[in-house]
Amino acid sequence: MRKSFTLIELIVVIAIIAILAAIIAPNAFKAIEKARVSKTVADLQAIKSAITMLYVDTGKFPGGCPAFAADERQTSLGGQQGGLVMRIRVDAAPVGNCQWTQTDVDAWDGPYLESGNVQDIWKRDYLFTDYSYCDAPEDVYNDCETDVIPRVLCEAACCSGGTCAAPPVSGDCQPMVLVSLGPDATMYTCDDVVVKMSLN
Repeated sequence: MRKSFTLIELIVVIAIIAILAAIIAPNAFKAIEKARVSKTVADLQAIKSAITMLYVDTGKFPGGCPAFAADERQTSLGGQQGGLVMRIRVDAAPVGNCQWTQTDVDAWDGPYLESGNVQDIWKRDYLFTDYSYCDAPEDVYNDCETDVIPRVLCEAACCSGGTCAAPPVSGDCQPMVLVSLGPDATMYTCDDVVVKMSLN
């Protein structure tokens, strides 16, 4: 005669599995999210190095901008004007302080990145911008405990005076950053991953 499980035994087993799943699932999701952020940060650090090489060759940052010149502009790093993946072309007219010239095109010695390295894990181009964030206390800002936008959180560390309502133009603060907008694709939200641009 075969012995089978009783209803109570089955309920106990199901309850134990449910408890284990409730304990393990949140940690698994956190680990997945942490891995995504880590990959994004690694990508942004590689892009930072590529921008440094672009600057050494052309004297310009993506978009044809002088180094650390604030002009409230966003440049998609996957595009031609980003200068990292495709040969740049001469701009007909400057946009603010930014313009690729024939001299820049002649000096360009790229590509500095493979085309697949300019998109984040959510399949959106990384951005190079000078107004997303000010000079935050840490090189990488990717955590947010409150609903306050990261821009507000880092204002106190910016521009030596503690206020930065408008993009800084002076050398008091280096506002250039590399940004992944995260899963929500929205600027200034807590899931943004940001790396400050520097030439070292």
